[in-house]
Amino acid sequence: MAKDAPAWNSHRTYGSLRLSWLVRGYKLLGRRCLAGAPGQEHETGIGLEFCKIPKTGSTIVGNILCDVIREYHGITYAQNISDRLDGEFPCFAHNTFKRFNNGVAKWKLQKKIKFAVVRDPIDRFVSMLLRKCQGRDIHEFAEKVHDALMHRISFVNRDPDIKLHVLPQADFCDLGSNLEQYEVIYWSEDRLKMKKQFEGLFEKAGVPKEIVAKVLRHLTESSTSHAQRDNDRKS
Repeated sequence: MAKDAPAWNSHRTYGSLRLSWLVRGYKLLGRRCLAGAPGQEHETGIGLEFCKIPKTGSTIVGNILCDVIREYHGITYAQNISDRLDGEFPCFAHNTFKRFNNGVAKWKLQKKIKFAVVRDPIDRFVSMLLRKCQGRDIHEFAEKVHDALMHRISFVNRDPDIKLHVLPQADFCDLGSNLEQYEVIYWSEDRLKMKKQFEGLFEKAGVPKEIVAKVLRHLTESSTSHAQRDNDRKS
């Protein structure tokens, strides 16, 4: 019998009993995400740090945060309530939110709060499939994604956008290891339920209630062009 080696076993998925035997005596120093998942952490400059995870309502959340930033700095703006929002909102550039330094501050900042919006994995996968993989067989695609995640196959690496959408949510901002550092909001079709979660988050951040009520109109009155197309395909 040949000597056991990682090269001969890279295709295997070990169960809990055998895996615990294999790693006995080793100390966990850290974890490495598939193909180096991006940080996707965005500092707003108003005491909130947003972990952006694709296909978890990040476009709506980005517009909400953009409005909060402008309210904090006293910037006059026309609120863009729309059913065709896209990812290009004016407070966002160069992978971070722009800083506004006009000397105006409407409320006192609290300690920095990190937060993330997470979504049911199956619902997120279907949403990604409807957007990125039209015309593909869902079962074949799901199998390829599973193989890529389990065995680091280059399938998802050929399209960086697809890779971002299929990476596990726990890989972004290293949530899997640092979840206790984040306030977690759960994405839901029930927008009133989400609204209550955001109200709690903004209360901790010290955002005035009247501002919260205004910016959270996006949750109940806005949508994205992708969501509209997805709903059309589902129907």
